[in-house]
Amino acid sequence: MTRTSMLRSAVSIAFAAVAMPAMAQRGAVSQAAGIVPTAYSFSAGAGLSNPTGDVGESLNMGITLQGSVNVRTAALPFGLRFDGMYHRFGFNEDVGVKGNANILGGTANAVFTMVPASSPLRPYFMGGLGLYRASYSVRGGDDDSETRLGLQGGAGVDFGIGTRRAFVEARYHNILTSDESTSMFPIVFGLRF
Repeated sequence: MTRTSMLRSAVSIAFAAVAMPAMAQRGAVSQAAGIVPTAYSFSAGAGLSNPTGDVGESLNMGITLQGSVNVRTAALPFGLRFDGMYHRFGFNEDVGVKGNANILGGTANAVFTMVPASSPLRPYFMGGLGLYRASYSVRGGDDDSETRLGLQGGAGVDFGIGTRRAFVEARYHNILTSDESTSMFPIVFGLRF
């Protein structure tokens, strides 16, 4: 990771830390004024990610980490969700070298929830656009990376665990890379805050 990309990540995290409490306060003020309340929540999850398409032939199943900001109004079944994610895959034996692939991404999604927020089980569908940075590093060899747009969509279910909400979801990501298809299918379990 270069110094510039580390600085960008630090600035993004700092912005989120400052902006999120302000957005939550705005929702409370709107509710007091009789405006339809907007709910903000955060979620974090981890899971397995299966590379598919052309890259699936050279990469093993990997891990994924995900953090999200969720925005929705109580009156509508639609919401927005902004995700940051990290995927890591190892090269399989057929490649002939040792190394790994890392994909860092950010997505903006429309989310459709099929049942009211008060329901104990809430299935949902989502889809949207993303910006992904794929990097490949070979031990003792060259490193390569590229940043591309992508499309993704999936489904999940939100449910209660004690006093918290949890979720399980599966998505398909298709990164519009220049040479070959870069796609993956992660399955994530996480908690909402």
